[in-house]
Amino acid sequence: MEKNKIYDTYKPNLKKEDVNSLDRLINQIRILNPKIKESLRKYYISYRIRKCFVYIWLTKSKTWVYFRTSGTFKDPKNLCVDVPKGINNTFTKRIQFKEENFDYIVSLIKQSYLHVKDEN
Repeated sequence: MEKNKIYDTYKPNLKKEDVNSLDRLINQIRILNPKIKESLRKYYISYRIRKCFVYIWLTKSKTWVYFRTSGTFKDPKNLCVDVPKGINNTFTKRIQFKEENFDYIVSLIKQSYLHVKDEN
């Protein structure tokens, strides 16, 4: 996805200076597997391989990254929060996207991807 496509699609919810960070994150997701499907929705971008494993929720004040987790999901920095019941039944954890946590967030996305990819 081009940076301009991201910006044009999510303009009301995305600061122009955040486009590069988001683009880097999206590229990290794409390189996990060329078969990953990306879907742009009104408020979020979802990624799936067999099942949806992560989505990026864009609001005017924050960008959240949601994860599908398993019992083996590790959050050693304890930065994730539980997704409130009733908001989403697919994803159990989320983290606010901040550039200073970029590599850590990518590692959490990889865990979520592996959980879905290896799920029977």
